[in-house]
Amino acid sequence: MSLRASIYRLLHSADSHSTILKKVLLVYAALFAVFATAAILAPPSRSSAFLLSSAIVGALVALCVSFVISDGESHSRRMTVLLIGGMAVDLLCNYTALQFAEDNSSGEFIAALLKGLANVGVLSAATGAGLLLARGLREPHYLIMAAVVGAITDIFSVYAGPTKHLVKTSAFPYVSYQWGLIGSGGIFPCVGLGDFIFLALYFAGVRKFGLDQKKTLLAMGAALVIGFLSTLISPRGVPALPFMSFGLLAVNLRALRQKI
Repeated sequence: MSLRASIYRLLHSADSHSTILKKVLLVYAALFAVFATAAILAPPSRSSAFLLSSAIVGALVALCVSFVISDGESHSRRMTVLLIGGMAVDLLCNYTALQFAEDNSSGEFIAALLKGLANVGVLSAATGAGLLLARGLREPHYLIMAAVVGAITDIFSVYAGPTKHLVKTSAFPYVSYQWGLIGSGGIFPCVGLGDFIFLALYFAGVRKFGLDQKKTLLAMGAALVIGFLSTLISPRGVPALPFMSFGLLAVNLRALRQKI
């Protein structure tokens, strides 16, 4: 392939990825606006159905955004921009949203807009971190190890580690993805930053070793839905990574074994 053809292919691929990312972000923005408005205006409800369905929709939207952001060139500059830039957007927007939220008369919708922007920062930062970790996936079996370690770590963190204590503090919104939960009266965290770090790691590993991206995306979506539904059994919260790790291995284990 000539140098000219190589450059054209690279630019065409980058443009295609950029177009897809813009479309996905537009869908995210539209759905976030709808659910945020509904959550703020709708009267509080004792039913968990609205809360749970809202959270599931929000998590699936975030999953698609994470999937697209994690695609593309994995060079150091891009990962650094995603990580540091995402953290800056997250911190700035969440802090400013808190100031506007204190003005109950007119600041609630501005705060919602800022939280929507903060989510993009959270997903970008998590993706940058996940892609950096994915550099260590030198062999296919490393991905299996990452899935197992991630699941065990998340279980410990939720029930006895940092996550258990973090969810009770005012810092939790800064390290989580927030969504308008209809019936709750506002926008609240529904998925932690760590889950998206591992999602980016899994997506990067799947692409790196030539595994089935579509099946993996569907498996991650099913894992998130099952994880949320399990909160009906355990209202304290259930770690999501064990479900995601199981889904990753369930659809890719045979292919991984062939590559080991």
